[in-house]
Amino acid sequence: MRDRFRDERGAAVTVWTIMVMAALTLIVGLAVDLSGQVNRMRLASDVAAQAARTAGQQLDADTYTATGGDVEVAAARAKAAAINYAKASGMTATARIESGTDLVVDVTTGYEPVFLSAFGIGTQHVTATARVRVVKALEGKEHR
Repeated sequence: MRDRFRDERGAAVTVWTIMVMAALTLIVGLAVDLSGQVNRMRLASDVAAQAARTAGQQLDADTYTATGGDVEVAAARAKAAAINYAKASGMTATARIESGTDLVVDVTTGYEPVFLSAFGIGTQHVTATARVRVVKALEGKEHR
């Protein structure tokens, strides 16, 4: 009788241990994959901001000299600069100019889960947007 009690208790402990380990593995997997995705979002945001900054440096020199100092972005060069910056970072981007001086860059990338891929969760797409406005400043004050 005593041996039977030990066998049942051992089986219960084994089942309990397996369930706890599975739950802990799932929790650790969620923590790792969610933090990895948040990190990828931060990186995409950084790349979008720097791509927008790079695009904002592409000024139209002809407009500047013809108008006596009006600042306007060279649209084709700005878009190409933003897209190339994101591409060099391993991401894809689109760039648009909303006015002569407002630039918007959208960056897209993916995050491949480490643990959750075992549960059928595939690549998670991450996007970030950055805006930049190009202005002319003199002694720290904006001039139009």
